[in-house]
Amino acid sequence: MQIRPFIEKLEKEHRLLHVSKDVGTDYEIAAYLKKYDGKPVIFDSVKGYSIKVVGNLMSNMDLFCEWLGIENENWIEALKYAIENPGSYEETEANPFQYYEPDLNILPILKHYPYDQGRYITSGVVFVNRKGLRNISFHRLAVIGEDRLVGRLVEQRDLHTIYMDAKEHGEDVDIAIAIGNSAGVLVAAATSVERGKYELNIAGSLEKENIKVVNAKTNSTHYPADSMIVLEGKILHDETAKEGPFVDLTNTYDIVREQPVFVIDKIAMQKDAIYQALLPGGNEHKILMG
Repeated sequence: MQIRPFIEKLEKEHRLLHVSKDVGTDYEIAAYLKKYDGKPVIFDSVKGYSIKVVGNLMSNMDLFCEWLGIENENWIEALKYAIENPGSYEETEANPFQYYEPDLNILPILKHYPYDQGRYITSGVVFVNRKGLRNISFHRLAVIGEDRLVGRLVEQRDLHTIYMDAKEHGEDVDIAIAIGNSAGVLVAAATSVERGKYELNIAGSLEKENIKVVNAKTNSTHYPADSMIVLEGKILHDETAKEGPFVDLTNTYDIVREQPVFVIDKIAMQKDAIYQALLPGGNEHKILMG
């Protein structure tokens, strides 16, 4: 199920907690997400922004399975089936996005904890295309400029391997960072599979329908037509920056590392887009990483 219909379902069933007062992106929203961990929360009025923020959508196993549309006791078998029987995706000409110049300051990106490096995108799924090799995966991304992020690429995993190959050839890597995705895309992006198997096909199997994708305006990637916000850009082969500290899965601060820089060339947004937050070290983080 796509993210907007799931939010609407929770709203209709009075299971979505509304925070109506003005809240800030530095610590305040994260504090609410921590206080109500396990319960979906939407922030109707974010100081300095016209975009709402939603979080904790997959923060317990009941929500996880409900959003995927499977029975709780069958989720392992359902994921195993999707990996072994991948679905499909198809391009659509119905493009619902409006496009903006690359200014990350227009997005309510959160700062979660006092000693974090800064504001972090934590729910972004990175879509990659390098010479026909496609991959999607989660990566924490720290804002270091109005059009720049520094991202943690775990060594030997697919995106790190793709990046190292591009770096050796003096080439940048085409990427699109999708925020506010369907349950199938979120779960597939968090799942480790053999190299060369495209996770979006797994998402298609989980969703039980072809996923509609649109082609990026500025590079060779594509991304789901139902994603709320997408940052088109590239990973630079010749620029790195310090990344960290950041509260990781263990609820402790991860170390500072030199990591690749992502430059954003275009921002795509749905009308009335909602920014999806994911609390580092929270239940949602643990469920997806698990």
